[in-house]
This record gives sequence, C-alpha cells and structure tokens, in this order.
Amino acid sequence: MARMRWALRLIMDYTIPQEPTYYSMYDFIHIDEKWFYLTQKNQRVYLANNEPYPHRSASSRTKIPKFMFMAAVARPRWGENGDCDFDGKIGIFPFTDAVAGKRTSKNRVKGTIETKPVKSVNQIETRAMVINKLIPAIKAKWPPHEGEKVIYIIQDNAKAHTLKDDPEWQLHYKQDGFTFVLTQQPANSDEGHV
Repeated sequence: MARMRWALRLIMDYTIPQEPTYYSMYDFIHIDEKWFYLTQKNQRVYLANNEPYPHRSASSRTKIPKFMFMAAVARPRWGENGDCDFDGKIGIFPFTDAVAGKRTSKNRVKGTIETKPVKSVNQIETRAMVINKLIPAIKAKWPPHEGEKVIYIIQDNAKAHTLKDDPEWQLHYKQDGFTFVLTQQPANSDEGHV
C-alpha cells in the first residue's frame, strides 16, 4: 500500500480524472550505494606479447578489500534544438579516508598518505557524504535556475541513510538558493518486514 501511495502521489492533481499525468521529476535526484571489490579471486586476462601482468595487491584471497560508492543521478534535460543541456549525472563518490602510513614497508615510507576504505558505512558517514560531497556537486552541476529551487533527494530505506529530521542535516538543507529535501522511497515489497 505504501508503494502504491508513493506512485499515486506523483500524479499531478489537475490532470485527474481526464488524463492522469505523472509529475516530470526534473527536481528529483536518486542516490544509492553499491559495494565493489578491488579485484576478483579469479580473473582471466588476455595479454599481448611482452605485456606485463597487471598488478594485483591483496594480503590474502579471502581478504580482498571492498569499497562502497554513492551514486547520484537526475533526469536529463534536453534543449529546444535537441542538444543535451544537463546529462543528469551528478557523481559517484567513494566512502574512503586518507590515512598516513604508520610504518615503513617495501611499498612506501612512513607517513605516506594512503586511501583506505571506510570500515563501517553508517548514518554519520552517509550524512557527511551527502553534506560534504553530494550537495556541492549538485550546486556545481545543476542547470541554471531563477529564485528558490527545491530539490528532492530520493533514497531507499537503508538504516545508514540520513533522515530529514536529523539535527546536523537541518543546518545544511538550505544553501545558496537551494532547498534539499531528503525523502525515503518505500520498499518494493513487505517480505521480511513482519
């Protein structure tokens, strides 16, 4: 029922009942996260003569590092002459930290800055990503507009997502003529939500 209500709310009121038409969703941005492994256990590589093998680094086959990325997309915009004014690609942002190496090894000296995956992606990490990376990217790439612009950031119901009533989010949701509204999309089904 929640999914049905979500879909019906996107129909513009003035089009009912003659020709129900969905809202254009030009001001919606969809975000989602995805894990990626740095490499695979087994990998087939075709090499040319005298081509070196690709470098793969992992301490063990069972401990291959994985990174989480947040992707953000919006609906593309097309101009009157058919040219793409805005491709809808906001960005892909990795959950990583820059950490100084604690000791010298054969690969680097002590103090060298390394990129490490965030150990646990929780609400604090997600909120920091949205505030520090996503919002500046939206403001930089969003098509020009006049006056106040309300943008809805649609996310699924993962526990790690920021809620709209989060106190720190409340300090950042309005900036430079933009108002950002966090919205949770209902689940596809109720399986497992008994």
